[in-house]
Amino acid sequence: MLAEGGGERASGSAAAEAGLVRLLVFGDSYVADPHVPRTWPILLADGLGWRSANFAVPGSGSVTLGHQLERAARLVRSGDLALHPGAWAVVHTGGNDLMRSSAPALGALLKAAVATALPLCSVGAVARTVCDEVAERVASLAEGLEALGVRNVVLAGMPLTSSVPAVAQMCRAITGAACGAPQPQPVA
Repeated sequence: MLAEGGGERASGSAAAEAGLVRLLVFGDSYVADPHVPRTWPILLADGLGWRSANFAVPGSGSVTLGHQLERAARLVRSGDLALHPGAWAVVHTGGNDLMRSSAPALGALLKAAVATALPLCSVGAVARTVCDEVAERVASLAEGLEALGVRNVVLAGMPLTSSVPAVAQMCRAITGAACGAPQPQPVA
């Protein structure tokens, strides 16, 4: 989906750049929600006066990043998508991968995080986890974007809050209660 960014018309070389896409968006429903046609990356592009192209797929996991990149690459090769030399890409992925993980995969992730005393998705975790798979797919996307001439990539974090069902499930497993739930107050 190509979204027109806001901003004023420019003259001269700036006018030539006005038709170029300056922000590419890849990922899941955090950046492409069918119920919210102008998600935060599109609003950001509008605020900067940039044209944007959103290739994200609601409900997708990181496994679809390659397909999203291929769609963008086809448009660039065909001349239907012209990129600004200083184009940026925003990537948001991983939450659906985590939510769809099996109990053993979540257990391995939690065990690795506890064993290394590191956050859930951090470099250096001992066991191969869903985070490793997401990281490999994001790295592959970044390499593909570089081949298209996109040198600026922003990775928007995987939302590891208790509002994510998989995280809430882990919280309950560890603490025996919902994370963020009001704690009973002693009666005076």
